[in-house]
Amino acid sequence: MSDQVYDIASRLALAVPDRSSSFVSNARSVLISKTEGATPGHYSDGWTFYNESKGKAFRVLFFPHYGQKSYEDQVNNVMPNLGQGFWSDFSVSILCQVMLNITNSVKNSLNGGNINNDVNNAMNRLRNEWYSWYGYMMFNTYDPVKSIMQEASNKRITNNQIGETYCKYMKSTPFLLATKTQLIDGYFSDWALYQHLEKMKYLGVSDNDINGVLQTFLDNGIKLPSNMTQSTWKSYVWTDNLSWTDFRSDCQSGVMAGYYTSYTGGSSYSEEGNSREFIASSQPGGKYWQSQSSCCFSGNTKVLMADLTSKPIKDIQQNDIVLCPGGKTGKVAFVSTPKRNNRTLYSIKGIEGMEFTETHPFLQSPKENNQKFITINPIKLMENVPTLSHEGISPLMKNSHILQYSISEKKELSYQVLEVNESNNKQVTNDEMLYDVIIQSENETSVSEYFVGNGGSNIWLGVSSEIPKIHIAPVAGLCVITILEEIWPFIHNLIENKKITEEKLFYTLQSNLSNLITSGLQVHQHQKQNKIALQNVTVSDSVNVNMSENLQMIVNNVFAGLTTNNSNTTVVNNTVTTRATINTANDHNEENDKLLYNQLKGAVYEIILSETGSKIMNLLNNGWRMLPSPEMKDENLNKFSIHLFSIELQQPLDYNDIQLNMIMENVDNSKEESFQLSLQKSNNNTFVSLNQMKYYDVSSISPMTMMKLKLMKDNIPLDYTATIYLPSTLPIYMYCYVDIKDKNEKTIGKMALDLRRLNDELMNEEKERKKGWNDSEKLSSSAIDICHSIAGTVSNYLTQIMNN
Repeated sequence: MSDQVYDIASRLALAVPDRSSSFVSNARSVLISKTEGATPGHYSDGWTFYNESKGKAFRVLFFPHYGQKSYEDQVNNVMPNLGQGFWSDFSVSILCQVMLNITNSVKNSLNGGNINNDVNNAMNRLRNEWYSWYGYMMFNTYDPVKSIMQEASNKRITNNQIGETYCKYMKSTPFLLATKTQLIDGYFSDWALYQHLEKMKYLGVSDNDINGVLQTFLDNGIKLPSNMTQSTWKSYVWTDNLSWTDFRSDCQSGVMAGYYTSYTGGSSYSEEGNSREFIASSQPGGKYWQSQSSCCFSGNTKVLMADLTSKPIKDIQQNDIVLCPGGKTGKVAFVSTPKRNNRTLYSIKGIEGMEFTETHPFLQSPKENNQKFITINPIKLMENVPTLSHEGISPLMKNSHILQYSISEKKELSYQVLEVNESNNKQVTNDEMLYDVIIQSENETSVSEYFVGNGGSNIWLGVSSEIPKIHIAPVAGLCVITILEEIWPFIHNLIENKKITEEKLFYTLQSNLSNLITSGLQVHQHQKQNKIALQNVTVSDSVNVNMSENLQMIVNNVFAGLTTNNSNTTVVNNTVTTRATINTANDHNEENDKLLYNQLKGAVYEIILSETGSKIMNLLNNGWRMLPSPEMKDENLNKFSIHLFSIELQQPLDYNDIQLNMIMENVDNSKEESFQLSLQKSNNNTFVSLNQMKYYDVSSISPMTMMKLKLMKDNIPLDYTATIYLPSTLPIYMYCYVDIKDKNEKTIGKMALDLRRLNDELMNEEKERKKGWNDSEKLSSSAIDICHSIAGTVSNYLTQIMNN
């Protein structure tokens, strides 16, 4: 062995970087940059009005400060088994994971399970290869190793010579004895050992020879850490896994960005516009898109009819009479028929064939903790269907109890769930439909609930429809249905005459409907000279509601119109008129037209509910809040208001009189503020009304502002926190749900917030309006006018889109 080679090898063995070495963080940062730079795709040029993003590369939109780092161009050469396609796919998954964690509305359209699985799978592949990258960066950027190797090169000593000598040095008695004196509980330090193996691998030592070194250690009583054995050392985690938190600060502004688009008669704000475009059909993130609203059954699920016969839900028609809980019957108003859109279906052991989505609400019996509903994903259901959380939502799992109707005994029982499993029913086509029955409201206590089963087991379980509860939020439920009926003739005409495709229609509604609601309410509010007529409608915090006769008449009339075949309902001056909406040409099949009509209308209903249901309920229930007029310039709106509306929890908290602490990060002169809460306002402690307001100067809000909230008890944190990320362009109005997470980052509930742009005059006016507002006042007499304003705004916008 040459003395020169031995000197180089022994000194190289002593050059062991620590974890805080800059080259370690640089090696990681290059992989992050490589992922950002691989972001594929462009913002489309079609479908929407011009905005500053159209036609731009997504990499530019999401990572505007990206610049290729030193050695980034070597990543593919060093890890050839991954290839550029890996980085492109990984960038899509990780970017969607950012959206899943920080957006307010787009996250509800993402399949979080698939995203997280793909990120985890990508990291598994990367961990199997990144030992090569670590070794490359060590030899090229870690100065002690780099200088030794430069010296070897000057002496014409090859890597193979150094590697062979290094391997012998590691097996030598002096090294083994010295190592034993440094063992920790008999084990070789995993970090130190990894550095040796990396250097040998980079120098060309074979895997067999490296494993031979490890065997020598074992033979000499040196224990190996479990992550540094002969079979595990290559996937050693020399740095934490890459995750969305590594990319959040770089892309937050682009992910949260929204855009105002003006059209004749108004304007629309596309909330999180870049992100919506990224997950649109045919775009890179489109594979993760799923419908927001998910409360449905597969077509072969049976529905129990009033005469105790059963019918597949796909065959249920308007005016059919179904059995309802409590010995009642209900007339079918319509059947919601959205497309499956990659949603996973589930089944209950013993009732296979009855397949449902993860958020369909079943009726719990007996109620536990005074919670009426159970579902597989309570957190998502809280957002999908407004009002359900007011009565409590628990997880559906083994041993849960569901309301059951027994045909043989002709009475209601309690069914204990044996097991809940994912269905084997995989989506085959993009046109597969799901179904939910909407039942006509007969009076102020009516609820849309019915029984489902598989028809063979003779087990019939009680479920709730996907519709806001009329008895909890009468005006909100009315508005959702009325808006559908108001805009349906216009939409049907566009489709019938091939003026717009279904894909373009759905994309436009999902991207803009929520904010067109705001525009419609702005029009309504300022047409009334900022004075919205109020009618006393007593709505208590409990389930019982006393609706006015006028409101009840409107509800009955709307549902009456819904059950009129092949017609559309329009409410004018609190009366209902119907008109034909299907123009069947001679070359059309009438039954097929009717089927397509029902499916399309069901899909539009689902979009309206998922995009606007919670928002409408909030706007109406907080009618004292103000909105700027449509003509008011953005630069004149100098105030930003935050209304902490409510907390909705999956399980009751065992605390009373807790505190909510709030702090705005990156806000000038911000300080932590505390609000006192009382969880005794709800009989199940799962829905807590907050009704806390805070106003900020818009100039103090930066593009990277975050609002952090934490629950406290006696000034001690309860390990429950929520974070909201604000968009760089603040919207006129945004109603959103923020995840409440425990210390393990598990979501345990939602916090509802109302965010608005105002000026000093509007801020002062709503403060005065609030003084004269009480919980029994809801917007009812003006609700139909509001529906007209909203429907007119939507129709106007669609007209402009069509002509754009």
